Amino acid sequence: MPGSYFAMILLGSLGVIAITTEGSTGVIRSNLTAVPQRFLLLRANALALVVWAAVVAAALILIGHLLTSIIGVLLSPADMFDGEIAAMYIANWATVALTALLGFGLGVVLRSSAGGIVVLPVIMFVMQMVSSILYYEVTDGAAWADTLWVQYMNLVDNVVNPDASEFNTVRR
Repeated sequence: MPGSYFAMILLGSLGVIAITTEGSTGVIRSNLTAVPQRFLLLRANALALVVWAAVVAAALILIGHLLTSIIGVLLSPADMFDGEIAAMYIANWATVALTALLGFGLGVVLRSSAGGIVVLPVIMFVMQMVSSILYYEVTDGAAWADTLWVQYMNLVDNVVNPDASEFNTVRR
């Protein structure tokens, strides 16, 4: 689902902003006064963010499916409960929600909204390109690198498409 990448960037950025704005605006002082245990406060903030991101992701998937079934002829609203389609939607839903949590973690570690928002797409998109370049240029197709690369690409494909290994989308 191409729209899930856009949702991942938006909700991941929201995750970064959810924690970094507490420090920049000074709200963190009142929060830590109310809940003096920092780890408990972070867990509560992360839980609230993930629940909110999961609800938004589910709503976006539902709206997207309904609009597609209205526009497209080959898809009906009842197809949402088909096994393959439901598995794809669940995988996309979990990926979007976990990306919001990744953004939250980046905000905690970096303590910078701009830094976290920049690092998030780097982790999501650029790392895959860099690993591809390193694989083809540096290792010259060594057996250990070939095995590692195929496993990594199968992992990426299975997160995006749970049936990827069934269709052998990654070949080496």
